[in-house]
Amino acid sequence: MGDSDSGKRPDIGSSAIQFDDLDRKIVHELQIDGRRSFRDIGRHLEIPEATIRSRVKRMRESRSLRILGFVDPRVLGADLLATILLKVRPDAQEDTISEICSWPEVMYVSTCLGRANLQVQVICESTHSLQGLIAGKISPLDGIIEIEVLTETRVHKAEYIYPEL
Repeated sequence: MGDSDSGKRPDIGSSAIQFDDLDRKIVHELQIDGRRSFRDIGRHLEIPEATIRSRVKRMRESRSLRILGFVDPRVLGADLLATILLKVRPDAQEDTISEICSWPEVMYVSTCLGRANLQVQVICESTHSLQGLIAGKISPLDGIIEIEVLTETRVHKAEYIYPEL
């Protein structure tokens, strides 16, 4: 996994670079406003615009940085957000990950340690569509041992600005 020549989807940040202090400052500025111009960021950080542009290009090309629009899924008609914890046989995990990552209702997939070895976050229109996803797509997958579903009833914070580390 992480090898783009294998035909499989590479892991997020699989070719990640090490961020220095300036990279972290640039990322922080983009987390606040991803549409902010490189010129404005450069002025604020007292760094040439060309430096900002080349740093962002390097971070994006390495897949260490993705600039996205975030929208409340409920305004799009998706009234159900759920986390699905899957226990999958080790020999079936890679194929399961590849399959699940291809589904449009899946927003996030990660490998975990603990009572499950995969965490899948999905967005669905209703409990009925969530049931259909579980019964029609997840349960039939080879290697699924256990499925646990956590549905969100209310979001208290949805912010993707990481603290300074």
